[in-house]
Amino acid sequence: MATKPSQIKHLYEFGPFRLDPQRRLLTRGTEPVPLTPKVIETLVVLIENRDRVVSKDDLMKMLWPDSFVEESNLSQNVFVLRKALGDSSQQKRYIVNVPGRGYQFTNAVREVGEAQFETTQEVEETLRVESRSLVRVVVERMVPRKGPIGIRTGIAMAMAALLGVGVLVYRSRVGRPAERMGPVVNLPAVKMRPSVAVLGFRNLSGRQDTKWLSGALAEMLNTELAAGEHLRIIPGEQIARASLDVPWGEADTLAKESLLRLRSNLGTDYVALGSYTILEEGNKRLIRLDLRLQDAAAGETVAEDAVTGNEAELFDLISEAGSRMRERLAVGNISGEQAAQVRSSLPSSPKAARLYAEGLAKLDRFDALAARDLLQAAVAADPKHASSHSQLAEAWARLGYDTKAREEAAKAFGLFHNLSREEQLSIEGRYRELSNDLPAAIEIYRTLRTFFPDDLGYALRLANAQSHSGQGRDALQTVALMRSLPEPTNKDARIDIAEASAAEALSDFRRSQQAAVAAAARADAQGSHLLLAAAKSREAWASMRLGDSDRAFAAYSKARQLWIAGGNQRSAAAALGGIANLLGDKGDFVGARKAFDEALLEFRRIGDMGNLASCSHNLGVLLTRQGDLSQARKHLEEALSVQREMKNERGVASDLDDIGNVMLGRGDLAGALRVKEQALEIFRRIGNKFGERITTLNIGEVLFAQGRLTGARAKYDEAMAGAQQLGDKRGLGYCLVDIAGVLIAQDRLDDARTAAERSIEIRKEIHGEVQLEESRIRLAEILFEQGKPAEAEPLARSAADVFDKQNASGDASLSYAVLAHVLLAEGKTQEAQASASRGLKLSPASGDVWMRFESALAAARADEAAGKLSEARKELAPILAQTAKFGSAGYGLEARLLQGEIAINSGQFSAARAELTAVESEAQFKDFRLIARKARARLADLPR
Repeated sequence: MATKPSQIKHLYEFGPFRLDPQRRLLTRGTEPVPLTPKVIETLVVLIENRDRVVSKDDLMKMLWPDSFVEESNLSQNVFVLRKALGDSSQQKRYIVNVPGRGYQFTNAVREVGEAQFETTQEVEETLRVESRSLVRVVVERMVPRKGPIGIRTGIAMAMAALLGVGVLVYRSRVGRPAERMGPVVNLPAVKMRPSVAVLGFRNLSGRQDTKWLSGALAEMLNTELAAGEHLRIIPGEQIARASLDVPWGEADTLAKESLLRLRSNLGTDYVALGSYTILEEGNKRLIRLDLRLQDAAAGETVAEDAVTGNEAELFDLISEAGSRMRERLAVGNISGEQAAQVRSSLPSSPKAARLYAEGLAKLDRFDALAARDLLQAAVAADPKHASSHSQLAEAWARLGYDTKAREEAAKAFGLFHNLSREEQLSIEGRYRELSNDLPAAIEIYRTLRTFFPDDLGYALRLANAQSHSGQGRDALQTVALMRSLPEPTNKDARIDIAEASAAEALSDFRRSQQAAVAAAARADAQGSHLLLAAAKSREAWASMRLGDSDRAFAAYSKARQLWIAGGNQRSAAAALGGIANLLGDKGDFVGARKAFDEALLEFRRIGDMGNLASCSHNLGVLLTRQGDLSQARKHLEEALSVQREMKNERGVASDLDDIGNVMLGRGDLAGALRVKEQALEIFRRIGNKFGERITTLNIGEVLFAQGRLTGARAKYDEAMAGAQQLGDKRGLGYCLVDIAGVLIAQDRLDDARTAAERSIEIRKEIHGEVQLEESRIRLAEILFEQGKPAEAEPLARSAADVFDKQNASGDASLSYAVLAHVLLAEGKTQEAQASASRGLKLSPASGDVWMRFESALAAARADEAAGKLSEARKELAPILAQTAKFGSAGYGLEARLLQGEIAINSGQFSAARAELTAVESEAQFKDFRLIARKARARLADLPR
């Protein structure tokens, strides 16, 4: 149709090139120059500022305004750009590096105008023209932009994000909903390339020494068929997953029902399978490969072929097989250059090919430890094989060794130059991801998705990188693009899992839960049990964050069952770690400890050090809650050592925070504050908001123990604001209990009661039995101070019984101490003495000095009430000495208040007046108004 231009936009021409900055398109003559969006943006900035030298700092700020990236990213962009423009070290016609200053574009540039359109239909027409020039349809949703160019940062994937035990649990001692994308331009439909799933080949000879050829031939045929980019090849990991759901065993031909199930499971159009046998011919060994190509939708065989070749020349054999299959699929043969790229992508010798194939098979079967050993041997046999290094990096990553993974990925990156552009970009994307250069990884995956819009795998990689970098909204947009693909691709359960991850990045746990439920339904319909397990694991984590522990427990249990059935022991152990965390929250410490020990044993067996560290950390948290601080510190230190070895900053920060909790329990307030501030600095540097909020709350608890009430309350309020923003009910409960503690000290008892009762409501909603008793004991303290001991007694008794049964010595000793105070207020002195004695007996087992102080104060008051003043003084003496040593104002003031009361009962009125006057003054100054009020009341009782 005829269109009317709405305005004129500017294009830049220089040499044989034309740059369209709005379409992010560089052409040489009529041919597009394939560059990533970030490289195009680098060129735009240089051209628009060609009248000056642009410093490296300015370039990095314009290209990555919201991210911290290394200067090497800029250098890489300039290197790629120069190569594309034809610049060399001898002849720099376009981009000049001015030493010490930056870069400048020096070639003559001519600005030309071109009509720009604004209607949806006009944009679609423009995109159709552009997509034809690029061979493929560009599926990014684009709208016309006005004004200056904006510079912005632009199935292992599903499973790797779901290792629940890898999500560390933080202990506190004492979201915004994602916006749906608005109206966008509807782009031309994506043309789906024919897809082929190579299932593997049966070993007719039965010889063990040639068994490896089954996987090797399939992998090599995949590489051969992918060349030329006319076919979409189903990855081997998906086929390994499908073999568990639709087992085809030793079949050479699949029945129609099996083909239809595979189509549903894999989304494939064609299935390739067959058999091979070894033929002896003199001194030579030949391989005969029989292939069948079946139409998965029609359920019938469309072609049968047989090729024979020398075992030492596998490439030629596979090349012939691939050529025949291409002929059957009517996609044409590959060029000489593409054939050379295929040869470069394969191992150089049969030995290296065998080791590589066996390593891939182990990875596909979730045995990363065995895969690592085989791939190390493959690298030794062929050090220049990029894919062996890349897959070895993947094995190291699954074992938790991020540094070793980065090293291998870097080697792969340095060896990929003779590979196809698809393989180059794929290897570089994973290298950037493992190097924590997520902005660069995102740009590369976006380019891959643009080049191959029908390949769901690249869009999933993009969404995963966006979620991990905190770009949840961008990840949701990528999810929306995946949903716009034709059926059945757009019904893949992995899309819903990607949405769940993106929603979690936005802390929208409700949406994450809903997406996970949808993923589970789709996976079940696809007949994919491992994707169903992945969806259930994601549902469990979201449900736990929403406080629905029963649903989380059921989802983790189902996921674990499915992981075990599928042979994925790593994910099964991770699900068990999640179950252990839930058991701990429910108060089943024995069950939680047993589950943690079992998970740790499995992680050690399979060599997964990353999850071993996370599980050891979570066990340390559980032991801290039980009051076993010595064992807790041991497990946390073990976790810290592993995380530091693996250079996992998030893990290091969470370990430091919880080690700080142990130090706090031991009375080392200065040390606890020091390590917690280190943890907070790391969390802030890496942008982990969840860890930052938890550590902020825990720092508040150290400040409270030091008697710095104003500072403590500020930290609690900051943490509570974050919990409210995220809808984190679990965290909200902890914040409210801590805030109630400050309000008690400040003698704001009505406000404290409101906070405690609200925490009880929340903890009832989330079925947090242990946390519920913590809230009840706080409310019992408040009721006691309000003069309502009869209401406080059942709460204190309930908490004492629960914690005693759970063998949680610290919390139990606190509960018995509170109960003793309540019983004294009711005049039940003997019962109070028994309760205080029970608390004293339990407190040494916990190793928590604050619980010991609580128990000793309760025992001293019970002795005072019974007239045992000498015994009461003995109970107080260590408290007075240790609170002074630890720098704890609150317990020190409480002990001195009781010391003044004992002096009154002893008739030592002058000493009592001096002590109580000092206590009243210091307590008032430090905002401990409850103690100050009590001191004034005792002073008023003294004879004039």
